[in-house]
Amino acid sequence: MQLHDHYGHFVFGTRNPRRDDLVTTTAEELWLTYTSVEGHTVALSGTQEWEPISQVMHWTSYRRWWQNGQQQCKVTRIATRFTFPQELLALLHYNGFTALEQYGDWDRTPFTAAGPASFQSAAGVDNLAASKGRRT
Repeated sequence: MQLHDHYGHFVFGTRNPRRDDLVTTTAEELWLTYTSVEGHTVALSGTQEWEPISQVMHWTSYRRWWQNGQQQCKVTRIATRFTFPQELLALLHYNGFTALEQYGDWDRTPFTAAGPASFQSAAGVDNLAASKGRRT
């Protein structure tokens, strides 16, 4: 049994890659500051490295704050695989799904290339007839 046989109609969201996401910055940049729940002013900075062939972005973030007269630093790393809009449609198709609708957010704002997210409504090909005419 295939995955699409289990699902009639589903909606999911994913990050929409934007041009400023797809760059490498080797010099650490200050992204923002915030106040932690402990009351410390935290400076959040980081670097990013884009791998165009694998479509993976590697972020290294640094959270710095002062505690008891000493600077503290927490380093975290994350790797995110970006899926571009046309690639997402192809992945749905080749895995037995039909794309029904695409929006820019959960409120059904129209999807745009500049938007930060993509929300996709899809149905298994075998379940498409049951999904037609039903609002998601």
